[in-house]
Amino acid sequence: MIAPNGPLQGTSKGNTIVLERETGLPDGARVSVTVNELRRASADMLLRLAGAWADAGDELDEFLAQVRHDRKAFRREIDP
Repeated sequence: MIAPNGPLQGTSKGNTIVLERETGLPDGARVSVTVNELRRASADMLLRLAGAWADAGDELDEFLAQVRHDRKAFRREIDP
């Protein structure tokens, strides 16, 4: 089965990118590739972001209440 058009992730090994799943494309098929490095959050990055909403106060509380409400409203039922 051919993977639907869209982003795939993989790991670079030299001049080759090993995809996480099969594409179903035949050998020799021409493809278009855009490479974007996926970075993991570093400790320094997390420390810079820590406390970013410290002054948000009531706005943050309202935002988080709305997120919780929306999650409950759009939660799918799980079949037993």
